[in-house]
Amino acid sequence: MKKPTILICVLLVSFSALFASQSPVASISLMIDTDLAGNFTTITKESEKLSDFEKMSLYSMHENSPTLPFVVNLLVGYGIGSFLQGDTKTGTTALVADIVALGLYSVGYVQIYNAAFNGEISGPGHTMFLLGVGLLVGSKIYQCTKPFSYAKAYNRRLHSSLLGKAEVFVTPVITAVNNQVTLGMVGKVSF
Repeated sequence: MKKPTILICVLLVSFSALFASQSPVASISLMIDTDLAGNFTTITKESEKLSDFEKMSLYSMHENSPTLPFVVNLLVGYGIGSFLQGDTKTGTTALVADIVALGLYSVGYVQIYNAAFNGEISGPGHTMFLLGVGLLVGSKIYQCTKPFSYAKAYNRRLHSSLLGKAEVFVTPVITAVNNQVTLGMVGKVSF
């Protein structure tokens, strides 16, 4: 009973090894996932072996969307959406800003409450409270706008590495037929 099972496994492994393709799509996909900026030149070189369909498939598969990071940064904050997007610089900045803002806000609120409890009208608590609120609002604006610029830059770099630079060639054409002169334009767009 064990021999047919082993034989079937050996046959399946043999057929998969026999029909395995040498397409660089999987290795390029892994390089994009690992570090697009660091592997840019290698991806550009390897993508020359791919068909246009494979290039566009890789681009659409790895295209960066700003929607989820925007929503998470708006609702949760602390740069979590930016971390999800892969933008650790913005995520770290937003995390630190939100923690400092929450600290200023909390300490200011407690000082205002204590001052009011003691019958005082003003104190350093108001300044800390307002600084905390201002920093929190500024951080939220930063967190909500940054996913769009990061996605645009990432997608531009991805497009450039896979598809190269777009070239547009346009030239005027003059045609003379039966004593009539016609002016036209001929163009070519290549990626």
